[in-house]
Amino acid sequence: MIEFYYSNGFTNDRYNSLLRKSYILAPQPGRFDTAVSRLHVSRMDASSDRVSFVIKPSLLFFLDGFCESDLGLAKVTGHPGVFIVLGTQMPTLAKVTVLPGRSFLLLMLMLDVRLLEGISALQPRSETQATLNYPFLAKGRMDGHLIDILLSLVEQAACPDTDLSPPSLLDLYQYILGTPQGSVLKRLSGLGLKDIHRSIMWLNDRFNHDFSVPDLANIADMPLTSFHRNFKLITGLSPLQYIKTIRLIEARRLMLFYGMNAVNSSKEVGYSSTTQFNREYKRYFIRPPHRDMAYTLRYNAPVYQPLSLTHRYNTNIIT
Repeated sequence: MIEFYYSNGFTNDRYNSLLRKSYILAPQPGRFDTAVSRLHVSRMDASSDRVSFVIKPSLLFFLDGFCESDLGLAKVTGHPGVFIVLGTQMPTLAKVTVLPGRSFLLLMLMLDVRLLEGISALQPRSETQATLNYPFLAKGRMDGHLIDILLSLVEQAACPDTDLSPPSLLDLYQYILGTPQGSVLKRLSGLGLKDIHRSIMWLNDRFNHDFSVPDLANIADMPLTSFHRNFKLITGLSPLQYIKTIRLIEARRLMLFYGMNAVNSSKEVGYSSTTQFNREYKRYFIRPPHRDMAYTLRYNAPVYQPLSLTHRYNTNIIT
């Protein structure tokens, strides 16, 4: 039986029920959609370092295992019973730790901004605000009420005929908006976040093309100086750092999942110089592309399932 133990030694039956039912939604390593729109469960059965991905604005609920993540310049630790509110899309580099006989389990709800704005407009203004080092994220601790909401949501997520917006989904948004961490969500329409988010979405479809930071500022309808300031305030990265990180993570995905070599993947994501790509890749992922692929496929392959057994970098030689 899977059980979660609080630091003072006792177990919470409702949390353990949430944990067991979430494991049913993720019966093996991988990322699983559910019957509730935008709700996903991710599971890893092996510890791994330098897991890279791009995460959209989301509510993240850490149910089992431990995760140390670099979200831009922000460093965040996730462990059982913690939730994180992420208000903008961010490139992420994570180290996942799995205890013997257990797994890493994450419940993730990608934000429906329109639904959120409608609910937020009806919410009373909270007197408490989270102390935030970054306006785009906040971290909190699950309480009994939140666990009950998540348990109801997970139960509905297991039913194929579930309404796309079940009552517990609305309850979850209302609950988070009423917490200090909900200030991140309320900022979606303030501090230029909505305009910056629009430029990030535009960038998503064109990161492998030639464009300039002034192009992004025009999409956000901001003066260039204001755009730079707000972009770094919200993401913790300059626009150029953000673009480079997105390109490196996508190039790594192409090499891992499609067996591309460094030359082809670098061109695919917009690099004109393979030498520059290799230099920046090593700086971000610690190892140059070929060594990183060999290491990852040897030690971290379960994280990146499914991978081809005939992958060009699938070798036992780690240099």
